[in-house]
Amino acid sequence: MHPDRITRPYSTPYCGIQEPLQAQRDTPDLCIVVRHIPSDEYGESLKKALAYEALRGFSANAAHRFWDAVLPKTSLGIPVPYEAALQTALQEAAIAPEAFADALQAAAPLVSADIVAAQSRITSTPTWILDGIRFPACDFKAGELSTALELARQARAGDTGAQERVAGIITRGLLNETLL
Repeated sequence: MHPDRITRPYSTPYCGIQEPLQAQRDTPDLCIVVRHIPSDEYGESLKKALAYEALRGFSANAAHRFWDAVLPKTSLGIPVPYEAALQTALQEAAIAPEAFADALQAAAPLVSADIVAAQSRITSTPTWILDGIRFPACDFKAGELSTALELARQARAGDTGAQERVAGIITRGLLNETLL
């Protein structure tokens, strides 16, 4: 059975990895595709995206620790400065600067491809794409994803009740209200 694929952007404080990881643990046939969509709005996000992907080539753990350090957990949270978090990650994973420079070069096409893929589809963060339906500004919790995905499937199949519920979820997301 081919897993369901869900796409989510990854480069803002609102788009961490906790909920996607929990959703994948809870639903083994779910495949969440995370994309980097750097924005000047979030300061140094392109550098963070490139560093994350380069670190991931050496150690997924080092990459995730770096990401956790540079993203605040709340709107008032203060992240670790980019340079300090990167230096710590390089030291902890024992990565030579020359090797990291090569890894940055290799990561650039991946991050660029994510940016191009998202340009016409991702207009706000967080955004989930479930069965081809964009849910802008919808910050689903892990436990809500199965319900939202099922509604998206029903809406795609022509169920008008599901289409109305999907429209309501999107509207509530844009108004920063409870989604489900």
